[in-house]
Amino acid sequence: LTLCSIVHYTCSLHAAMSAMRVLRSRRIAHCLGRAFASVRPSRGRDSPQVLYEDLKQKFGYMGVVNHREVGVLDLYRILRGVINKRDFTTALQTLNLFYNFGIKLKHRELATRLLAAAMVAKQESEAVEVVKLYGTWLESPPDSSVVYAVMSHFLDKGEILVVRELAKAMREDWRITPEAPLYALAIEGMLRLPADQDPLGEALVLLEDAGHLGVRVPPPLRTRLLDMCLLAWEGSGADGEEAADVAEEADEALKHLISA
Repeated sequence: LTLCSIVHYTCSLHAAMSAMRVLRSRRIAHCLGRAFASVRPSRGRDSPQVLYEDLKQKFGYMGVVNHREVGVLDLYRILRGVINKRDFTTALQTLNLFYNFGIKLKHRELATRLLAAAMVAKQESEAVEVVKLYGTWLESPPDSSVVYAVMSHFLDKGEILVVRELAKAMREDWRITPEAPLYALAIEGMLRLPADQDPLGEALVLLEDAGHLGVRVPPPLRTRLLDMCLLAWEGSGADGEEAADVAEEADEALKHLISA
């Protein structure tokens, strides 16, 4: 072997190894790209922003639109792709566009889907507003089971006042039938109030309201309230007229609990 042939062989070997490293790095990058693509797929034409821009093309310069071509199903396609605040804002823009140009928004699932989209996008304050204000521009209320799920979410977060706010909105809405889960969640929330806000008293007010409407709260919750009433009565430490008042209030509460 000559020196030239050895140098030539060494250069060729280095070149081959470099080529192999390039191919390997490309293969790794390709595999990683496929992995990330499977985790975060590109929405492309299904993104709310693209769908909204396509939808606007169907409206004329004077707001003339064919109601057979544009409807609430187009809004549902946008709501289906909502995953963040920007997407939810686009859905609200679409809703406003439909409202301004007289597109019918009478589908019974619209409030439910809007509420669900708000929670998916983590726009929790907007979700509360949907429950409270849907009646100003939508005909059908959100599904009660979805509202109960939202109430449970805020209950788990310890946002008791929000739970009370949602319960109040549902109780005062004539389109929503009060049910046991509504009172169970609201009473559970009241029992978590600070001691200086009379949690037991607030819970008993809700229990009495449920009784007036013929709604029976779950037996475990009634048993828990009964135990708390007995403990409150035993631990009152009152005497004289105050003791008589406490005993009377406890007696009324116990009678209501037993008959509930």
